[in-house]
Amino acid sequence: MVEGRLISTVTDLAQQNPLPLEHIVRITRIAVALYPTDYNLLLQRQWILSLVCSLETIYRPDRVSEGDQNKVTALRDSYLDICGRVLAIDDCNAESWYHQSCALDHLERYEEAIKSARKAHSIEPTPDTTCQIAHILQSLERDQEAVRFIDTSGYTHHPDVQEARRIIVSLME
Repeated sequence: MVEGRLISTVTDLAQQNPLPLEHIVRITRIAVALYPTDYNLLLQRQWILSLVCSLETIYRPDRVSEGDQNKVTALRDSYLDICGRVLAIDDCNAESWYHQSCALDHLERYEEAIKSARKAHSIEPTPDTTCQIAHILQSLERDQEAVRFIDTSGYTHHPDVQEARRIIVSLME
């Protein structure tokens, strides 16, 4: 099974930390090359790219050389494409909505990001989706709405949610 070997290779590459950008690009190419219509493979591709996209290099453009910016942009576009494909098959996949929200947030496409985050939260509310929505609201300069959302989320005792609230409140002062 070729797909299984590719996924093992990608997983092995992704275990390296810190991961050089050329490996990130290789992982992306392998993930995108997987058969594009099988739902389970799409989920695996999404997992692979979410792992890759969570690396600091991707979310910290100031740490990427100017020449590598196109590679990073292409990686983010691939990630969004795969999230979109998964959601086209199963629009009740909360994890895909959440990942799409994170990618859009990092691209500063906040209006789209908040819609995806709210969709994820409506399907499966978690501390992560709560923090994500609050963060995007704060990015949209809607700090009071972010604090109200946290306070009514049901996760006010979760440490990550408490920290998100603390940060937003401190920025309001």
